[in-house]
Amino acid sequence: MNSAEMRTLVERYIGAYNRIDIPEMLLTVHPDVEFKNITPLMVLLGPNGSGKSTVCELLAELGCPVIDADLEAHLSYSQGTTAFGQLLEAFGSGILNEQGTIDRKALGRMVFSDPEALSRLNSIVHPATRQRVEERLRLLAADGHN
Repeated sequence: MNSAEMRTLVERYIGAYNRIDIPEMLLTVHPDVEFKNITPLMVLLGPNGSGKSTVCELLAELGCPVIDADLEAHLSYSQGTTAFGQLLEAFGSGILNEQGTIDRKALGRMVFSDPEALSRLNSIVHPATRQRVEERLRLLAADGHN
């Protein structure tokens, strides 16, 4: 399947659901890419509300494995993880809720007004998220999605 066929397939299913139109920036595949004996890897980017989640849902309904980077980021600092401990060390126990998990709103209040704190947060969460996504990709490859 070439990139044009892939785009047409996704657009056909999205059109059938009448949920969204795909902005050009949301689904971009290099025109020279040919998919032969490999599973294409697609990365969806776009602002809030642009339809990324809807496209992922549709692709999942078609049987495509989907890795949600936002979800993987949240899981990367769940209780018991290295990143959880690093966040506590960096930002203190004020980032915890009553259940002892990270209170994302409290953490957000700390970091979004302080560029250094945001950089510290990113230096913890980004590598942990990358590691989780890479592991998911390895598991998918082991299941034949290569």
